[in-house]
Amino acid sequence: MKPPRRVTQQDIARAAKVNRATVSLALREHASIPVTTRARIQKLAKKLGYQPDPMLSALATYRHGRRPAGFRGTLGWLAQTTKELAWREIPHFATYLTAACERAETHGYRVEVIDLNDMGINWQRAAAVAKSRGIDGILLCPQPHAATNLEQFPWQDFAAVTFGYTMIKPKLHRIASAQYAATFRTMQELLARGYRRIGFVFNHQHDERTNHHYLAGYLTARELHDPHSDMPPCIDDSHDPAQPGFWRWFERYQPDAIITGDRHFEAVLRTRKLRAPDDIGIACPGLADTSGSMAGVCEDNHQLGLIAVDFLVSMMHRGERGVPVHAQQVLVEGLWTPGRTLRSLPND
Repeated sequence: MKPPRRVTQQDIARAAKVNRATVSLALREHASIPVTTRARIQKLAKKLGYQPDPMLSALATYRHGRRPAGFRGTLGWLAQTTKELAWREIPHFATYLTAACERAETHGYRVEVIDLNDMGINWQRAAAVAKSRGIDGILLCPQPHAATNLEQFPWQDFAAVTFGYTMIKPKLHRIASAQYAATFRTMQELLARGYRRIGFVFNHQHDERTNHHYLAGYLTARELHDPHSDMPPCIDDSHDPAQPGFWRWFERYQPDAIITGDRHFEAVLRTRKLRAPDDIGIACPGLADTSGSMAGVCEDNHQLGLIAVDFLVSMMHRGERGVPVHAQQVLVEGLWTPGRTLRSLPND
């Protein structure tokens, strides 16, 4: 007895009285196909018992990968420069873009920057500019402020990936550093070196922009090691050496080490003639590079940029547009950097 013939996209096309390309796009939720048409074709495909052929999909992917990457189009880097956030001057963000440009070229794309403030445009106008330049895929730079709402942007017209946690609405696919894991690892490294009174000093805006992941990693590790600690995190702007708040906290709780988001924290300590690691240990779980003396976790920002483009191009190949029903997060772990701001403490 012969096995039943596999239902093909051509069979669905005949039944739906459309061409096969329309069926392919509808099954991939492509925004170019009206919602009602997509729903009708998908319902018909289910009724006919259609199932994608994984071997054909794999073959198509293989053939696509074998082709030389000729020019296919332009990806947009959507950003806004403000007084609070000059993104080009932030090493993490600049590296995202550099890596994105490199990876895009291997896929046959180039990346064009659309900076709202530089161009003097709003979000709706930015979308119109992107469309006029043939941009179907958007890489969204971290925003100047935490809890940013960008629902006014016509996401349904684009495939889009965002970096970090500054945008809370809508929920797009996200590429981010594994900040929780980085802080947990930093705590483990400090504990292994004999530090016991480990403080957490972060700018409150930095903490908020990262969705409190650094703080969460610190509190989890501390709870496991010393659940009765009396030292609260110091989360504000008062570690500015000109402000007294940090020093009041420091003098009251007498930490022997500090985890900080400020990679220039040694300068703060020097205002009181304190040196790391002789007087106190310091480490940063969010280093942009390993060029300085600070110990901590170096975020792999180059890898984030590469992954973001791979993810975005894959979305475009699938015809995926708009706000996803189930947003995905890709977290990239950094690498521990010993630096010169920690030492091994003698055992009591």
